[in-house]
This record gives sequence, C-alpha cells and structure tokens, in this order.
Amino acid sequence: MGTVIVGIIVVVGVVLVALLGLTAVLAIVMGLGWVLTQIIPDFTLFEATILIILASIIVRFVLDKIFDLFSGMDTDEYEPDTFPYEDDPRNAIVIDRFAETADEFDGEAYFRYHTANAIFDGINDMPRTVGLNTQREIIELSVRLTDPVVTIFKRRKKRVSRVTISISAMTKELDRMGLRPYDKDILQTAVTSVNGLLEFDEKLVDIVNDHEWDNFLLS
Repeated sequence: MGTVIVGIIVVVGVVLVALLGLTAVLAIVMGLGWVLTQIIPDFTLFEATILIILASIIVRFVLDKIFDLFSGMDTDEYEPDTFPYEDDPRNAIVIDRFAETADEFDGEAYFRYHTANAIFDGINDMPRTVGLNTQREIIELSVRLTDPVVTIFKRRKKRVSRVTISISAMTKELDRMGLRPYDKDILQTAVTSVNGLLEFDEKLVDIVNDHEWDNFLLS
C-alpha cells in the first residue's frame, strides 16, 4: 500500500512540475508579447505572442545551423570520405576491403567486415594442413567466403527465429556460384565462426533479419 501511495505522489509531483514549467514558459512568452505591444501599439497581445513564438522557433533553427557550421560536422550525414566506423586493431582484414568510402558503408559492408574477420580467426587457428600457408592466403579466402554467406542470408525471409548457416547451405551456394569446393574442414570452420559471431552480435543478427543491406546506420 505504501508503494502505491509513493507512486501516486511521484506522479502528482511530476505533473505539477510540468505544469509549473509550462506556466513559466507561457508567462515569459506573454510578457515578451506585452513588451512588443508597447513598442508597436498596432499589435494585439495575441498577435504579439504568436510572433514571439514564431521568432523563437526561427532563432532556434538558425542557431542550430550556425552551431553545426562551426562544429565542422553535419548532424544528418557523414562526410563523403569519412568512415562512420573505425577498424578494430585486433582484426586482420580492414574495412577498406568492403567499402572505400562512407557512402558505400552499408549493412552489407558492416556484415562482411565482421564475418570475414571471424572466418579468418577460425581458419588462422587451424593446422597448416589445408593448403593455406600465409596470412594473405587466409585473408583472401575469408573475404571470398563472405559471398556465399551473404547470398544465403539474402535469400531467407525476414525475421527467422535463429540466424545460423550450415555446411550444406554453403556447399550448395558455392556450387551455384561455380566456385570450387573447399576442404570440408575449412567450410566447417567458416560455418562455426559465422554462427558463433551471430550468437553474440545482435546488430549483425538485426541486419540479417531486417535485410538492412542497403540502408544501415550505426547506433
């Protein structure tokens, strides 16, 4: 019972504060309107008050634009040659492999960047018995494997219960793309890496589920 009373008191207090704030704002606006009627007698108090409100809106808009201008950045979009996302120094594959400018940095580029690096980490930890002996070879393979992964997810319907990929789906997609079959251990490692990544990265899951391949903003 005490909790309910406290809750009611809090709600009443918030409402009273809001009403007092609104009253104060109206009083200030009407006060400025009255001052304006003294300067320009032809204005009624109502006309002067409306004019003050409109003037306040215009001044706020102009000040915002001036602030944006001097702050050196556009709040609505990124500069054409500036990435809205920086490379993680722990990743071997840089974002430049998937987007050369900020305009190209969409959901697909973001997804490929993280997917390729997850695959790279998995394959890089494998024994050197799969025909990949240099880091460059592993990087190129990891980048190529993002093609079938993205294609598979693009074909799926939106909002599936669990976002995962399988070896059989990868094999079928590679066949469709006319690519040579990769070692089973490599595909298993790639699939495991992608599924593990999606298990812990909700943003990547949302990209796949919502099909945000073209329109994507970092939150």
